[in-house]
Amino acid sequence: MHCIRSFTSDELSMKIYLYSSVLQNPLAVSITTPPDAQNTCLNSNVTFSVTAEGTSPIIYQWQKNGIDIPGATDSIYAINNLNLTDQGNFTCEVTNLCRSVTSDTAKLKVIQLDADACTADNLCPGESAKLMAYCTSNYPVESGAFGYLWSPSSGLSDTNISTTTATPSITTNYSVTVTDQLGCTASDQINIFVQQPYQNEQVCLVTVDTSIMKNKIYWQKTNDAGTMLYIIYKETVPYDYEQVGNVSFYSLGEFIDIFSHPDQQSSKYKITVIDTCGNESETSYYHKTIHLSLDAFNSIMGLAWDEYVDESDTFSPQQYYIYRGTSQSNMILHDSVWGFINTYNDFNVDSVYYYMIGVYTNNPENFNGNMSFSNIIDNCAFFNNSSVVINSDTDNELTIYPNPFSESATIQLYNPDNSQFTFILADLKGSVVRKIDKINNNEILLLKKNLNSGIYFIELKSKDKTYRSKIMIE
Repeated sequence: MHCIRSFTSDELSMKIYLYSSVLQNPLAVSITTPPDAQNTCLNSNVTFSVTAEGTSPIIYQWQKNGIDIPGATDSIYAINNLNLTDQGNFTCEVTNLCRSVTSDTAKLKVIQLDADACTADNLCPGESAKLMAYCTSNYPVESGAFGYLWSPSSGLSDTNISTTTATPSITTNYSVTVTDQLGCTASDQINIFVQQPYQNEQVCLVTVDTSIMKNKIYWQKTNDAGTMLYIIYKETVPYDYEQVGNVSFYSLGEFIDIFSHPDQQSSKYKITVIDTCGNESETSYYHKTIHLSLDAFNSIMGLAWDEYVDESDTFSPQQYYIYRGTSQSNMILHDSVWGFINTYNDFNVDSVYYYMIGVYTNNPENFNGNMSFSNIIDNCAFFNNSSVVINSDTDNELTIYPNPFSESATIQLYNPDNSQFTFILADLKGSVVRKIDKINNNEILLLKKNLNSGIYFIELKSKDKTYRSKIMIE
């Protein structure tokens, strides 16, 4: 087709480049291939294109919703990393010397999927959970049906459906990817928590509660670990531990062993945790209390103690502190020794004193209290080479003869009321080597038998009276 040589005012305003010479018989521009509508996934790329024919030069101007797009002056227009604001109606205005023509509208839809893996309850080992995934599209007709893919596959009944059953053996983070018919995808995750008992709960400190003279165990509770109960174990015979109590997670992290006898021996304690599924953890490292014993030579009081032990080998005592007082309620720091020493001599002692050992442990910085104390022991039995009666009438007496002895000794107790006593014989380490219950007469025959030579402590204790003394076996 030929065009006339006169131009309208609109044609004159077109931004085109005119050759300096007048062309003969130019062809008006026409669009042979218009741009196509596009349904494209969020964050992907899209390209529009148009083809035209006519006398050159041909100028292109792309428009979105009727407004020129700056710089979009080629036959191809591309948008990378699509977002929802890129949607709209796109056209291309094509111009040459003769005229301008606008293409058909190409609609761009940006497809956004939203996947939801929902939630699930925590599981106990061996239990199952139903995993349900849902997906929505801002253009459901264009997206069509969805496909689902779960991963990892371990513990799943099916990986290619929206609802599957999970039976994981350990805590697992599952991911579901949803794909529509256009290839658009969306993902979501769900963490299936399989309850396992917390394995790193440790004893922080064992000590003697000097207000009641019983062993006390401390630990620092770990939150959000699924713990329901703490179990406290005590060594009863070497390497054999028995449960002595339990504490709820919602109580303080401490326990008093009311059946302990810190005046007789040191004790080892461990703890475990029971989780909400009823599973029990491995035992913690043990901690051992300090036990103090006392001997004397003239005016020298000899202290010896079992050191504090943390089985984890992360603790090495720097110093042991010696406390002394005229009563159990006014113990004050008397002296200290290096941590590798567990004996001490107190010289020129001419009156009754009570003794106690303390040590600083390496508890966590946010743990309340980090000093362990031993039992408290007095030196009453070493004065005047005679037996001393504690918390009883002064006219009651305990006598031992012969003392020292080699084969047997007789222990006489003034017991006019026929009260029942418990007889305990302990060595210098506080270990009980003989025990007789329910004694209500006034004489006990002590045979050497398999006892080693040395100094032993005697205690006769009733409901309201306690007699203590020492005896030596040659």
